[in-house]
Amino acid sequence: MQRIFAGAAGVVFAVTITGAATAADLSAPIFKAPPLQTYNWSGFYAGLGLGYGAYNLSGTQIDDPAAGVPPAFIFAEGTSGGAGWLATAQVGFDYQIAPAWVVGAFANWDWTDISGTHVGMLTVGTGNLTQKWAWAAGGRIGYLATPQLLTYVTGGYTQAHFGGLDYDVAFAPGTPLGVSLPSQTYDGWFVGAGVEYMIAPGWFAKGEYRYADYGSRILSNVDTATGALIGTAERLHPIVQSVRAGLSYKFNWGGGVPAAASAPIFASPAPAGWSGIYAGLGGGYGSFNVDGVQVTDPAVAPPSVFVNDQLTSGGSGAFATAQIGVDYQFAPTWVAGVFADWDWTDLDGRHVGFVNTGFGNLQQRWAWAAGGRLGYLVTPRVLTYVSGGYTQTRFSGVDYESTFAPGVPLDIAVRAQTYNGWFVGAGVEYMIAPGWFAKAEYRYADYGSKIVSDIDTGFGGALTGLAERLRPSTQTIRTELVYKFNWGG
Repeated sequence: MQRIFAGAAGVVFAVTITGAATAADLSAPIFKAPPLQTYNWSGFYAGLGLGYGAYNLSGTQIDDPAAGVPPAFIFAEGTSGGAGWLATAQVGFDYQIAPAWVVGAFANWDWTDISGTHVGMLTVGTGNLTQKWAWAAGGRIGYLATPQLLTYVTGGYTQAHFGGLDYDVAFAPGTPLGVSLPSQTYDGWFVGAGVEYMIAPGWFAKGEYRYADYGSRILSNVDTATGALIGTAERLHPIVQSVRAGLSYKFNWGGGVPAAASAPIFASPAPAGWSGIYAGLGGGYGSFNVDGVQVTDPAVAPPSVFVNDQLTSGGSGAFATAQIGVDYQFAPTWVAGVFADWDWTDLDGRHVGFVNTGFGNLQQRWAWAAGGRLGYLVTPRVLTYVSGGYTQTRFSGVDYESTFAPGVPLDIAVRAQTYNGWFVGAGVEYMIAPGWFAKAEYRYADYGSKIVSDIDTGFGGALTGLAERLRPSTQTIRTELVYKFNWGG
């Protein structure tokens, strides 16, 4: 269900904007310069929305400083991952400081169910870890590409609450370990970017990507029965990425922007041909979640035997991308196209495996995708679109170190693996000059699952009899500069 919602959240990002443009009654002639009617963006507003998020939780297991033991001794480190839905409510205030510029302040509350399986208590315990809620307060500054369409960046302060967990024995799922991790509230900061469209006087639809870093906290492991400290702790550092779409109503209080000032900024250009072959370069940031279950190796024994609890690893990082494609403008406001792109990625995290006795670095090396997109021209220069298709990715192998003695090779490894999957996305593209386009896109990819054998590197790669069923998914935000070799009218 979470994977379906992930795709839906990305589609909602563009569909809200596309639907908004339709509702605006852009009747023929579609791209006629509008009369000097102006729109006032100043005012208080309130809104509701939905979205999808994923967290990466970097964790280090240490002696508990609350028990009087120096916290420097490291038992193990790993990166947990989680994903899920969110609902949000927002209030804010905007002020249109110039015909094309808007600034504002806001606060929002998110009800979240972003969860994954966390490995802790010296890796002998596993349990479900969920982000329960988050709130944020900050500001934004935006530029009006048209009187109705605002592009903006945002940032500020945020706080998030993660629930506690009662560990199960990693080697006997369902059996309580008798150790718990308390719930915790984290403080941090966020940055983001989005697009907002006025669909009717007072009513606005928007889509936004947000990155939040919540810093680190040391949490004591406690005896579940008594609440007493047991002498170990975990230093945890959550990072959350989310994409959200919403509808808001603005209670305008100011006057309109003078028409004379609006005219030169928002004058519509002559219709531009979007048909043509194009090439582009860009970059972005992404994160992965890898759901893992430890099983007996099907090369040795039936894989249905469940030998260990489920866990979710995470990772994040930057990437560069190159793309080629072709678009066809088959109607005054509709564009369809096909494309292919290649991502050079450096998304990495710490993966715990081999029945939780080993950990090591797991990295997404590259990914490529081929698919199509369908877009709606809000103006002759601004295209909103949804995309989807086939994708393939490569994850590195992992040479495990002992979770109880970091730096000491375990002589166990999993080999690098290529995964096949699908993706959905949504984005906005803007013609900045004849032939030159800038675009931003959010994308979610699901790569299915594979069973990967644990091998003994000390004996020439012999099978150990154990394996891991791994299922990676990624979410990325990317920007590109594109040149189009127009061949249409």
